[in-house]
Amino acid sequence: MNDKKKKTKKHLDDMKTKKENLKEPESGALSEKNDANHDEVMEEVISKKESKKHINYKKELEDLNEKYLRLLAEYDNFRKRSAREIENLFKTATVNLIKELLPILDNLDLATEHKDNKTTLEEYVKGITLIEDQLRDILARSGLEHLEVVGKPFDPNLHDAVMQIESDGYESGIVTSETQKGYMFSGTVIRHPKVIVSK
Repeated sequence: MNDKKKKTKKHLDDMKTKKENLKEPESGALSEKNDANHDEVMEEVISKKESKKHINYKKELEDLNEKYLRLLAEYDNFRKRSAREIENLFKTATVNLIKELLPILDNLDLATEHKDNKTTLEEYVKGITLIEDQLRDILARSGLEHLEVVGKPFDPNLHDAVMQIESDGYESGIVTSETQKGYMFSGTVIRHPKVIVSK
């Protein structure tokens, strides 16, 4: 009987062990299944967050692109408007100068009409000199200046030397005369004078 109790007890212990062994894998499988579900849920939540971020980034990019295109259009309009304004300013300045030069053209026409008259050469030269003075006055008012160079030291940045000559009246390196006048416009040399320099 004792042996029978032992066998029964052993049998119960074996059954209990088998039952526990069977339960453990089920519990592990459930745990893995729960972990997998949890991971899927977390991935879905992360995916939704990433999707929202992506949508926000996309919207932000579209807004920036729209601002860039607007700015580009505004710059293009500004550039065109500035070009038109400069062109109009140039036209206005040119028209004003031409209007001032027209009386000189009229006077030259008169002078050439009367060249065959019995006018003396002296009177004719006097009339041409008056027209020249009128022209110089208009150009000076517009910003043109004659460069005075005779008697001044030669400056290679300002003068174009055409020749050097011996001179008793000037020291070496001084401009003795000019063969072509030089002019400045608003402080900038627009034509360098051609000069003769003493040795």
